[in-house]
Amino acid sequence: MTEAHYETVALAPDLWLRAPALEAWLNDKARQGWSLAAMDDADVMLKEDGGGRRYRVVAHADAGLTAFLERCEAEGWRLAGSGEDVYILEDAAGTAKEIEDESTEAYVRRRCRRKALTWVGLAAA
Repeated sequence: MTEAHYETVALAPDLWLRAPALEAWLNDKARQGWSLAAMDDADVMLKEDGGGRRYRVVAHADAGLTAFLERCEAEGWRLAGSGEDVYILEDAAGTAKEIEDESTEAYVRRRCRRKALTWVGLAAA
């Protein structure tokens, strides 16, 4: 039996802003034979296990999150990890249906506006 290899990666802050880049990176790592083993805030642990999974990363506010995750699960996705308003969905079987998610784009726009207003307020003070 071969020993599993793990790699821990510290990601940049504000994951909600980088959801598409995080999704692309996870899917690229999956093609290289890695899968998401754990997530803690902005740190992820990857496991070298042959990969083959597919990932979807969404930024979502708590409002409506439960219904959204239930819909994703009904389409074949499972919640693999979360941190800083980012939810990583995994399709291990390769059979999950694509999910439409306008919430990520809208959520990121709202967060960017709030963050910009915060900085303007701090600069004015």
